Amino acid sequence: MNNITDKTVKNCTSCQLCFAVCPTEAIRIELDKDGFYVPVVDDNMCISCGLCKESCYKYDEKIIMTYDEQSISIYAVQSIDKKILNSSTSGGVASHIAIECLKQGYKVIGVAYDNDRDIAINKIATNEKEIESFKGSKYMQSYTEKVFKVLLKDQTDQKYVVFGTSCQIYAIKKYAERTNQNGRLLLIDIFCHGCPSLNLWTKYVKYIKQKMNVDKFDGVEFRSKIHGWHEFSHYFISDNIKFKSKKINDPFFTFFFDNNVLCKACYDCKSRSTLEYTDIRLGDFWGAEYALNTEGVSAVVLSSDRGKGLFDNIKNKFILKSILSKK
Repeated sequence: MNNITDKTVKNCTSCQLCFAVCPTEAIRIELDKDGFYVPVVDDNMCISCGLCKESCYKYDEKIIMTYDEQSISIYAVQSIDKKILNSSTSGGVASHIAIECLKQGYKVIGVAYDNDRDIAINKIATNEKEIESFKGSKYMQSYTEKVFKVLLKDQTDQKYVVFGTSCQIYAIKKYAERTNQNGRLLLIDIFCHGCPSLNLWTKYVKYIKQKMNVDKFDGVEFRSKIHGWHEFSHYFISDNIKFKSKKINDPFFTFFFDNNVLCKACYDCKSRSTLEYTDIRLGDFWGAEYALNTEGVSAVVLSSDRGKGLFDNIKNKFILKSILSKK
């Protein structure tokens, strides 16, 4: 049949766009035995329309891997708003972008932590209170629920800004191009290391809950700045009980940075190696210049006129240094 195959699933980065575009809901998303989200196709419901294959970058033999340095701008950025800075993983740029987009009439799609299920989920925010849950990195694959389906089926002129991994942003961009929806989307991805197994996180969470003697978290920070920006420390809260993970040798981050528990598809992912499909790319600005900075500095790469235009509107919110400017 004309749909995604087992071979593709084995290389799946779990962007989950196939689930979003399927017109008959023949595709569902499940966790596989290794702890990664994968699509499962019901052939009895499949009509062989091929939309799932068209949305999967594994079938794209023409991914544009090069880009013109003269067309991008790079900044080192730190928010001057201490509340935003201290509650963000790095320099606070994503929050300012989201707030500005709300002012311009966008809806914001981001990732929140679900304390009931201990997973990361995509959500749609329409006000500043709702984007609070998007703050901070979530070091796992996100479960898109039906958020991307809502986005792609919205036939109005409603604008959306989407924060996601490079594979998610690639898939949304390609679908938007085919359906002439590019004009209403601002796409923002991250410098992606790869996504670890949810099995690892589940075991880690069980271990932390036992140490805290709690059944549920009220809040989780994946990269708390309690020990400073450079320290990778989890911070858990439950009924006023607080737990900070080790500054060094944290079990979760040890496995993560050893690259032993990443999704197999992440090791040869092409979407994170190109800027062709994103408007803005965000991440930490590591390096000797900021080695003593404890508050956090973001790397901001602007790769489209739309991204540059948005960033120009919020430059006054930051201490920033231009690393590479469009000529």
